[in-house]
Amino acid sequence: MAVDGKYRGNKKYKMILVSLDDAEKANGTVKNFAKRLKMNEWIPSVDKSWSGSIPATLFIKNGKSLQFVENSLSMDELESIIKLHL
Repeated sequence: MAVDGKYRGNKKYKMILVSLDDAEKANGTVKNFAKRLKMNEWIPSVDKSWSGSIPATLFIKNGKSLQFVENSLSMDELESIIKLHL
């Protein structure tokens, strides 16, 4: 991803991507991973307004949620939010 490559060298920045759209793996590896991490317990706490739809993006800094976006982001929108919170 171009935006990630641009900021990867910044020590205040880290991008973690989680995919929820591979239904074939959901009953195997992903389901076991989610169960082990007790994801059903923390997903509702991501953001109270989240309907559960994807894509969704959560911006976190020092363990604090800064911004939640429940839709697609353009590269410009993503970069703008990253700059705002660095």
